[in-house]
Amino acid sequence: MSLSKYIEELKNDCFVDEINLKESALLLPAKKAKWVSRLILEKNNLNSLDKERNTALNSVMELLKREAVVTLPKNTLRGTAETHEMIIDIDNKIENSRNLIEFYEKVEKVISSMSFDIGNIIKIVQLETT
Repeated sequence: MSLSKYIEELKNDCFVDEINLKESALLLPAKKAKWVSRLILEKNNLNSLDKERNTALNSVMELLKREAVVTLPKNTLRGTAETHEMIIDIDNKIENSRNLIEFYEKVEKVISSMSFDIGNIIKIVQLETT
C-alpha cells in the first residue's frame, strides 16, 4: 500500500466529532494496535531487506570476480557491485521501508496522544451539556 493511502487511512482513524465520540474512544486501543503492528511488520521487512541486500551484494561481487580479467581488490568489487541494478533496487526498497517506519513511529505518537484529546473533548461536551 502506498504512503498516500496510509495517510488517508490515518485521517479516517483520527477523525472525531460529537457524533462518533464514544465510538472513537472505544476503538482507540484497536487503532493503536493496528498501527503498532504495522510498525513491527515493517521493521521485520527492513531486516529481511538488509539480509537480502547482503546476499545479493555478495552474489554480485562473486559474479564480478569471476568475470574480471585481472584480480580486483575487494573494495573495488564492492564499489562496482553497489552500482548494480539489483542492489540499487534493494536500496530503494530499504529507503521506502525506512520512510514507512518513520511514518509509523509518528503515527503511534499521534494515536497515543489522541486519548488525551478525546478526554478533553468529552470534558468540553460535558461542560456544554450541564
